[in-house]
Amino acid sequence: MGFEKVYITKAGLELEAKSRTGKAIKILRVDIGDGELTDNNITEKKLLVNKKLECKINSLQEIDSQTIINFILQQSEVDEGFYFREFGVIAEEPDTQEEVLYLYANAGNKAEFIDDKTSTAVSDRIIDIVLKADNTDNISISIDNTGVYIERKEFQQRENNLLKLINTKSNKKKVYNIEIEANWTEGTKTIEIEGIQATDEVNIYPIWSETKETRQQEKEEYNKISMIKSGENTIEIICDEEVPEIALNARIEVVY
Repeated sequence: MGFEKVYITKAGLELEAKSRTGKAIKILRVDIGDGELTDNNITEKKLLVNKKLECKINSLQEIDSQTIINFILQQSEVDEGFYFREFGVIAEEPDTQEEVLYLYANAGNKAEFIDDKTSTAVSDRIIDIVLKADNTDNISISIDNTGVYIERKEFQQRENNLLKLINTKSNKKKVYNIEIEANWTEGTKTIEIEGIQATDEVNIYPIWSETKETRQQEKEEYNKISMIKSGENTIEIICDEEVPEIALNARIEVVY
């Protein structure tokens, strides 16, 4: 992949301004396409030139002053081969709930050709977009151009290795992705997580599904969780009244 620079759009700058007033930036997905730029007004863009595929966000990680947007380009969803020339990060406007183009990049003549799903050469690509802000509100953005290629069966292991790497590099926190199954015992659930101690501070962050209808249901169910406590190699999730009736995905952040 030949992406050299990622741009914050005008709409993205407006989102950044609102985030400094306490409103969260919700990242929805990454759109990719093969469109060629015909002008230099990149920051004014509202859509991709020619969208070919929508990619689900795999994870959002915060390490020190960096936010890492990780997404997967799944070859199984590519019906017809195309040049991966452009991508855009799509976010939700906090006041109107409309979708806006937050970040945009175009590789120009350095685009990489993506084979269709019948090819056996490559399965999936895992891609990181790294955002870094300093205390003067300056923001720099880069992309990991290595485009890690993996077979689908290896993905879970690669994800676990990534989490271990994050835990090693951060001297202040450990991060785990978990599934909270819909089976509760008297309003509590204990989940085994190796390495957690009873003295650790534990925070839980939802990992939302891609569809709006499912996200709305997940938000209702997450509101039933009252607190989370750490133990020796375990966490305990407690619901004071009702318990979630569906399985939920979450990111557990352990501060130590």
